[in-house]
Amino acid sequence: MIRSSSFAPRLAALALAAVCTLGQAQTAAAPAAPAASAPTLRAEVAKPLVAAQEAMKAGKPKDALARAAEAEAVASPTPYEAYMTQRIKGQAALAADDRAAALAALEKAAGNAAMPAGERQPVISLVAQLAYEAKDYARSVTWLRRYAEVGGSDEKLRLLLPQALYLAGDAKGAVDALQPVLQADEAARRTPPELTLRLLASAQTKAGDDAGYVRTIERLAQAYPKPELWNELA
Repeated sequence: MIRSSSFAPRLAALALAAVCTLGQAQTAAAPAAPAASAPTLRAEVAKPLVAAQEAMKAGKPKDALARAAEAEAVASPTPYEAYMTQRIKGQAALAADDRAAALAALEKAAGNAAMPAGERQPVISLVAQLAYEAKDYARSVTWLRRYAEVGGSDEKLRLLLPQALYLAGDAKGAVDALQPVLQADEAARRTPPELTLRLLASAQTKAGDDAGYVRTIERLAQAYPKPELWNELA
């Protein structure tokens, strides 16, 4: 299974790739042409968020969190302002290595209907992985499924879903989630990874699928011949 510690570089890369550029949104202080349809930010929200991004670029995530808090304190935010504030707050918290705060903020951003369609996959991906890293597997399952619903196709995240289901105690769900993964391997004529087959075997055991377990052990023994597997079949 994937260890949570292995997410650190991946999460950092996703955070950098997902940084919002406030210049892409209009602000009340500097509106674009009337025909533009980009969402707007009031100056009192945009100013601290721009400062937060500048602080992150300067390697000062704690200062970025303080600036994001200023934006969060502005009264009566629009849905888009709330989205941008939580998005940047989450990224600053991640940069400050405060995973709990990052998860809380990014989850709010991911659940905001004002989230632009083009940003759904990276934000939801971050939430799913942070929840898995925090060992909140049921929460991770929710967002991994949401990731698939919005068209996410990252293979590592597809493999993370059955693991999260298994660790959340849903062995049958893990078995079901592994089927399309194995079918994709078959279609590509590639041997499934040993760990994937071992996860399937373990999930089948917990789900009470004895026949399925034997088939998986046979498959493991053929693909990765080891004495203990042949002994299991003896």
